[in-house]
Amino acid sequence: MDTETGATPPSGGDAPRRRGLSRLRIALSLCLTLLFLLLLLRYVSNHLDEFKELLRRPLSRSRLSLLALALFSVYLVNAEIFRKALRAHRVFLPFAENLSLSYATTALNYFLPFKGAVGLRALYLSRRHSLSLTDFLSQLFVISFTTLTVSSLLALPGLALLSGGRDGGRAAFVCALYFALVPALCLASLFSGKLQNLAPAKIKVFLSSWDRYRRNPALLGELVFWNLLYYLAWCLANHLALGAFQVRLGPLEVFFYTSLQIHGLIINLTPAGLGVVEAAGVFAGSILDFSPAEALLAQGLSRLTAVAVLGLAGIVSWFHLLALKKAGGGSGKEAGGGVKEETDKSGKKTEGNGAEKAPRG
Repeated sequence: MDTETGATPPSGGDAPRRRGLSRLRIALSLCLTLLFLLLLLRYVSNHLDEFKELLRRPLSRSRLSLLALALFSVYLVNAEIFRKALRAHRVFLPFAENLSLSYATTALNYFLPFKGAVGLRALYLSRRHSLSLTDFLSQLFVISFTTLTVSSLLALPGLALLSGGRDGGRAAFVCALYFALVPALCLASLFSGKLQNLAPAKIKVFLSSWDRYRRNPALLGELVFWNLLYYLAWCLANHLALGAFQVRLGPLEVFFYTSLQIHGLIINLTPAGLGVVEAAGVFAGSILDFSPAEALLAQGLSRLTAVAVLGLAGIVSWFHLLALKKAGGGSGKEAGGGVKEETDKSGKKTEGNGAEKAPRG
């Protein structure tokens, strides 16, 4: 076992198999991306007049500015969710360092498949804050499960209305079953003690670290709260992007559209969920009565704005992280980042304020 990270290094026999799986995932991602681009090109060529008509509609600078601000808020809240979750493992990142790490890795995820930049985040936290791979994966899955649960539950009220009154009522009903099943499975996985007994030995080590969250309902409550803010920020961004092409949806309909989008982002088989999120938007349009062209253009506008926001923020973030690396002074778990700052400023040995203190797992 690695004495610094607490993770067990892979054996020599596992290395070729892992490299093979990695190459397979990259090949799958490239194939799916190319397939989406070919299908997109074919659809655009067959509906060129519709796209031209939609693109003639003027885009106001104020709407684009608000969209950029909404997307900036999405990534800002997402960074705070990760910072809160790390408290369960006694890692207290300073706000600026956490924000830079989040923007830098999120920007890279727009170019790497399967959230490839997550590995860089894990490596950074391991070397600078002594966070084990097991603990990193546990907080990543808890965040994903919380996000899936919140987005699924908020999609249900709108689907309850849509399933009865539209042509896509049957599809809405199937979606309602899906969005009801997902939080049930997530909550069962997170809170069921029997799951650990049924799991293989390697999985038990991973699931045991979830006890840090189960034993800290206040932290789970904070994660739910910040996920609500994350969800609402996405709703605002989607409302602005769809409205740019004269697609008017009610609040509950925007909730359903956003929930499908978030689930597509979490699946993330391709860079930034390219193709998966667009397919979710087209499917939502079939239920909410707007065209695939409108869905694709709205998502395209959102992507271009996100690339601009993350491009600027990502460059600044990488320079900040490089400056931290040159400054040195890597921090461990209980004496890390934000804790060290409090010690320097107050002159007292402390582990942060009471709000940041998390129980040991």
